[in-house]
Amino acid sequence: MNAGTGRSIMRGGTGLAMAAAVCLLGSVVWAMASKQKAGTAEPAAQAKPAAAEKGWKLVAYYLHGNFRCATCLSIEAQSKEAVETDFAGEIKDGKVAFATLNYEQPDNAHLGEDYRLTTRSLVLSLRKDGKEVKWKNLPEVWTRVHNPPAFREYVNTEVKAMLREMI
Repeated sequence: MNAGTGRSIMRGGTGLAMAAAVCLLGSVVWAMASKQKAGTAEPAAQAKPAAAEKGWKLVAYYLHGNFRCATCLSIEAQSKEAVETDFAGEIKDGKVAFATLNYEQPDNAHLGEDYRLTTRSLVLSLRKDGKEVKWKNLPEVWTRVHNPPAFREYVNTEVKAMLREMI
């Protein structure tokens, strides 16, 4: 809330832009303050599936940078909860997976460009025989992060829509 007017300062796209700006600023501050050398942080996760992967699979990637604010962590936690709880059967069958990747790590640096990231994101990747055939960034996670039921409904709707595309 804006203390002077009592009006919310996070409206529509402005809220998304503001949240992204806060994360970007935090990333810059973290990078400037960090004494770690490149490659000494946590090992990079691999974004590429095993070559032997057969059939259809939907991977929900939470993509983050080195700096992780409270909102970013909440988006990750809510995304993971929605996917792993509401699609447990599909996960057990190998049709759905959830992964968290740091796109600022050298092995994952291509993800920022591949998915045209402007900030931390939840991206759904539809894969067939280990190759991505379609992907979708879910930007509304930023505007729904403080409304868990709406957040979960949004993620579930998008995952279900992507699952319907499996042939």
